[in-house]
Amino acid sequence: MDFPEDLIRLRQAQISLYNRMTAEPALRTTLAAELVRAGLAVSGHPYWRDHPATLQARLALEDAAAAAPGGETARAVRPALESGPSSAKSSLPHPPQSR
Repeated sequence: MDFPEDLIRLRQAQISLYNRMTAEPALRTTLAAELVRAGLAVSGHPYWRDHPATLQARLALEDAAAAAPGGETARAVRPALESGPSSAKSSLPHPPQSR
C-alpha cells in the first residue's frame, strides 16, 4: 500500500508519543491527551475516505511508518492476523458443560 507522506509522519508521531508514554510513567497523564489528538489526526486523515481503514491497512501503515526515515516500532503487541479470533484459547470449555 502506498500511503501519503503526511499520513506516515502523523503515524510516526503517534508511535513516538505512545512509546514515550510507556517509557516514562510520570508523563502518562500529560502525554495521554496528545496521544488522543494524534490518533484523531491519523484516523481522520483524508486518505481513509477512499481507502477502508481495515486492520490490515492500519498495520501496513504502522509498518510503513516504522520503515520510513526517523521511524520507530511501537511497543505494542500486534495481533496475529493469520490465526484469527477462533485461535484464542479459552479456559472455558466449548460448549459449556452442564452440571
